Amino acid sequence: MDWLVAAAIIGGMGAVMWALAMLGRWLRRRGTAGAAIASAMATYNELHLSSDHRSFAEMKAEDERRTPDVAPDPLRRR
Repeated sequence: MDWLVAAAIIGGMGAVMWALAMLGRWLRRRGTAGAAIASAMATYNELHLSSDHRSFAEMKAEDERRTPDVAPDPLRRR
């Protein structure tokens, strides 16, 4: 009987984790995920899905990058 309780607890935790993963996926797809949810999902991805975390970090760095300004040509006269 004890194994049944343990199985129910493990199954319930698995169901909650699955539901949260699906919620995060749905929110990211709709574009309504705020910064807090995006960060929370990044933490989840870092722990469980390392390739997803790397791509998230790359996208975040890409957003923060500025386009380089054109360097002035010292030989060109104005």
